[in-house]
Amino acid sequence: MFLNAILGMMITIKDTISEGDRVVTRWSAFANHKGELVGIPARGKDVNITGNSIERYKGGKVVDAWGEFDMIGLLTQ
Repeated sequence: MFLNAILGMMITIKDTISEGDRVVTRWSAFANHKGELVGIPARGKDVNITGNSIERYKGGKVVDAWGEFDMIGLLTQ
């Protein structure tokens, strides 16, 4: 649903911090609202999104991942 509504996403890594087996990334994204998103019709406007992700690695592979982004900020644009 999200990827069909927000097109042409360009992500910028703002910060990356690693400690032990975990990596935390703070990011921002720029995209265009081209499709319906949770009942909001496409507006064709550019939007900015911010978020964070955390990954846990074992043997060089991601074994757990968590992420969040500012959905309220996105919906109010």
